[in-house]
Amino acid sequence: MASELRTISSSKTIQFRNGTKLSMRGAQGNAAQWLHKRGAFRLPGDEDTDPRLAAAFDTIGIIPQETIHIDATPNKAAAGDAVTLEPAPPAGRMKTVQVVLYSDEAGGISWHFPDGFLAARPSETPSSLRAFRAPDKPVFTIPTRTAAAQSAGPPRLRGVVTKIGRKVFKVLVIPIASAILKNPVKWLGDKVESHYKQDLIRAVTPNDYRMRVSQPFRQWNKLKGKRTLLIIHGIFSSTEGVLSLLPRAQMEDLCKRYDGRVISFDHLTVTKDPEQNARFFLEQLDAQRGSFTFDILTHSRGGIVTRTLTERGNELVPGHNCEFKNAYMVAVPNQGSPLGDPDHMLDMVDTFTNVLTAFPDGWVTYSIEVLLGIVKLLGYTGQIALPGIASMGTQGYIANVLKANRQSCPTAYAAAASN
Repeated sequence: MASELRTISSSKTIQFRNGTKLSMRGAQGNAAQWLHKRGAFRLPGDEDTDPRLAAAFDTIGIIPQETIHIDATPNKAAAGDAVTLEPAPPAGRMKTVQVVLYSDEAGGISWHFPDGFLAARPSETPSSLRAFRAPDKPVFTIPTRTAAAQSAGPPRLRGVVTKIGRKVFKVLVIPIASAILKNPVKWLGDKVESHYKQDLIRAVTPNDYRMRVSQPFRQWNKLKGKRTLLIIHGIFSSTEGVLSLLPRAQMEDLCKRYDGRVISFDHLTVTKDPEQNARFFLEQLDAQRGSFTFDILTHSRGGIVTRTLTERGNELVPGHNCEFKNAYMVAVPNQGSPLGDPDHMLDMVDTFTNVLTAFPDGWVTYSIEVLLGIVKLLGYTGQIALPGIASMGTQGYIANVLKANRQSCPTAYAAAASN
C-alpha cells in the first residue's frame, strides 16, 4: 500500500505530507508515494526494482528516500510533457546530494541531477576536485517522453526498474564522503571493480568458457612457437560475459582449430586505461621464456586494448616477445564513441542502465555497482573522465594516440580503421 495517494491536476502543484512537491502540467491522473525506511516491509506488488539494484544501493552507499509512481494522461492541448519534482530534504544532518532515477511507461530509464547542477562542475585536476555544494532546495525538471513511450510498443529491453506502464521516480540520496575526493578513480576501483574483476590471463575451454575462472594460465610451454587464439572482452564485461551466448559447438570448433591453445585476458575496463591493460598483458608474457604468436578475437572496448597491443606494444614494453597476426573485431568503436566523451558520461550511464538485465547473470550486479559508483562520483565531485571509458571517446585516446601510431602493425591498423 502506498504511503500516500494524490490526484494530479494540470493546474496545480501537489505536496505530499513529507514535503515533496510535484507538478505535471497539462495532465490528469494519480501519483502514489512510497517512503523508504531501512528494514521496512513492502508488499510484493509494490516492488518496482530488480533486487540486485537495492543490494547495490547498500554496497555503494546510496540511500533511497522515496518512490513516486505516476499514472497520468496528458491533455491533447498540452504543449509539453514534463514533471517538476522538488523532493523533501533528506533526513539527518549529513551533507548529501539528491538524484532521481526515472523510468517511463515503456521501461526507458534515465538519471537526473538537480537543474543546473552538473553545469557547475569543477575543473577535473586532482588538486581542484571538491565536493559540490548541493542546492538547498533542489528542483528536477524531467521530460517524461510520454508520447514516445506510448508509440514505442512493448519494450524489448528492460533495465533495473520493472514497473512497466507507469512513470516511476526514485529519489536517491548520496551522502558526502571525504574519502572519494582523495582519489575518485581509486575509490571506484577499490570499491567495485577490484571486488569483482582482476587482471588475469586465463585458459578457455569448452567446459569453462561460460564460467568465472580465478586461476591464472600456467601452461606456457604449450603455446611457444605455435599460433594461439587470444580473447579480449569489452567494457563492463568478462571472458564468460562476452562468450556467454556462444554455442558450445562453436567453442569446441575454435578450440579444435587451435589445438586447445585458447586463452583470454580478463582486465579492469573502467578504472584502468588501455595502456595499463596492454602493459600488464605484455609484461606477463615477457616474463615467460620464448616467443608467442596470437590471433585475437575481441569485442567493444577490447578492440581498443587490441589496437594498443598491436600498434603500441613496443612502446609500452620494448622488445616484448609477442607477435600478433590477425585481429577479429566485433562492434569496436574504432572511430570513437560519443558515449566515451566526458560530456556524455550521463548518456553512457543511462544507456547501460537500460540494458543491464540483458547482461549475463553473473555480471549484472557488477555492472549495476559500477554504474552507481559513477553516479556517486558525478553527484559528489562532478568527475566525468574515467580512464577506461574515456579511452572510447571521439576526442581522447583513439583520436590523439591510436590514429598517430601505425608503424608497429600497419596491417592490423588498416583492418581496424576499416571496421
